[in-house]
Amino acid sequence: MRNDRDRAIIVDGISKQYRIGTPSSRSFRDAIVRSVGGVFKGPSSGGADFWALDDVSFELKRGEVLGIIGRNGSGKSTLLKILSRITRPTRGRATIQGRVAALLEVGTGFHSELTGRENIYLNGTILGMNRAEIRSKLDEIIDFSGVSKFIDTPVKHYSSGMSVRLAFAVAAHLEPEILIIDEVLAVGDVEFQRKCLGKMQDIASSDGRTVLFVSHHLPSVKKLCHRGLVLSHGKKIYEGSASDAISKYLDYSGNRQNLNAVLEAEKRRSGPVRLLGLKICGPDGSESEHFSSDEKVLVEVRYEVREEIEDLLVKLIIHDADGNPILATADLDYPNRAGFKKKAPGIYRSVCEIPADLFGTQTFYVDLRIAKREVLPYLVELKAIASFDTVIMCSNDKNYGDMHGISLRPDFRWSIAKEGSTA
Repeated sequence: MRNDRDRAIIVDGISKQYRIGTPSSRSFRDAIVRSVGGVFKGPSSGGADFWALDDVSFELKRGEVLGIIGRNGSGKSTLLKILSRITRPTRGRATIQGRVAALLEVGTGFHSELTGRENIYLNGTILGMNRAEIRSKLDEIIDFSGVSKFIDTPVKHYSSGMSVRLAFAVAAHLEPEILIIDEVLAVGDVEFQRKCLGKMQDIASSDGRTVLFVSHHLPSVKKLCHRGLVLSHGKKIYEGSASDAISKYLDYSGNRQNLNAVLEAEKRRSGPVRLLGLKICGPDGSESEHFSSDEKVLVEVRYEVREEIEDLLVKLIIHDADGNPILATADLDYPNRAGFKKKAPGIYRSVCEIPADLFGTQTFYVDLRIAKREVLPYLVELKAIASFDTVIMCSNDKNYGDMHGISLRPDFRWSIAKEGSTA
């Protein structure tokens, strides 16, 4: 017989329906605006049903760390809002056994008119702690957050990064039994992200608290989580070990499906060269499609040479969504190139290491060409066979301000010297 007391979270058939195109406001002003707008828009077709979650079930034992992964729009945030009691499910039931602290959006759980210090006491009180218990954690929270200079300032004056720093410090140090963390950590700078991940690792390994962690950063999910749950279009498509969940997530991505179809076709293709595989990995070798700008990106190409070929090269062209090329590189620059100028039949692997501190915040697409140098047609040519995205992560001393829309953001070296004084 199942012992429910060993389970921190029981999710049973959770579904959440939204109505698209149906305004929720019922004010007289909005009624007038809709009436006037209807004259120009014509008849309305009414709202459409949209299921953000559809019959999702899982259980989480006390002390487990569960990573929830999926593409944008898969239902991850909706699920966390239901578990945090922010919104109600349309169908199904979620049973939560223990005190919950949730970090979902910037400013969640804070009263904008209260100071940082007052919000710490407010959150502790909501978790059922008395004033003495909160006071014993106060200095540790303030020190971890790094906002001590502004701790007695109303949080409405905080930047988004400051709000996240304080919110995470509060959630992690006030010792809730269940900690729910959304991708909101991406707002913080890279130094603080590392502090947060380290703290979460301590919580997971020694404190015995239950953690739900949503992130696009797959190496962090693999490192922190015992198990993984994959969502796609509101449905649970896999639940198992974190490593297997990551593999399943990548299998369900459009690029992976496209690549798998290409590899199947390559098995049946004749010719001197055929593609065996292509992977995009982080610095630890884990496959991923999401990176911080301060991480290296590795592109690995495996291929089979069926007859001796001279001057064979593997070329990558990286471009944006509009097809504008950003950069190109080929394995001609590989250090051992001289030893592979003439390739004998066999299986080869070419790995391109794209350095850290190069890309801005954007999605990048990869074209692959395998060819004899200066000889057409290409032996293998695949357009947009893979993609990855990066998010700018700057330490405080590298904050360049607004970098939206910048494709490349190399870490150039500058020097500053004072040549003299003005009269």
